[in-house]
Amino acid sequence: MFKNIKKYKPYMKVFLLILIMVFVSSCSILENNFKISISDENIVEIDIYDTGFEPNDLIVEKGAKIRWENLDSKSHILVIEHSTKSKTIEKGKSYSRTFDEEGEYKYYSKNYPQMKGVIIVK
Repeated sequence: MFKNIKKYKPYMKVFLLILIMVFVSSCSILENNFKISISDENIVEIDIYDTGFEPNDLIVEKGAKIRWENLDSKSHILVIEHSTKSKTIEKGKSYSRTFDEEGEYKYYSKNYPQMKGVIIVK
């Protein structure tokens, strides 16, 4: 069964290299889909794009500070239902808020209400 294995040895190295590259690429894709960035100041970051928030849904601990950074070319006003509203967040600017009480906080862009998300504070 393994008589001709030496014949395929060079191809096995190439196959293994391709397999490793595919694995590393898929890990990178998964990381981008579930991106939650925590900076040195223990701030959870949410990016604002023209297509929505990334990530749009989060579960955080009580006392977490969340910063929305506008990476869209348009400005946004962030509304956190039953809570607060940001000033206009221009392109390249950000808005931060600390969540000190447990609960579910639904938020959306006042300018584009189809852009929405939920923060669950435990």
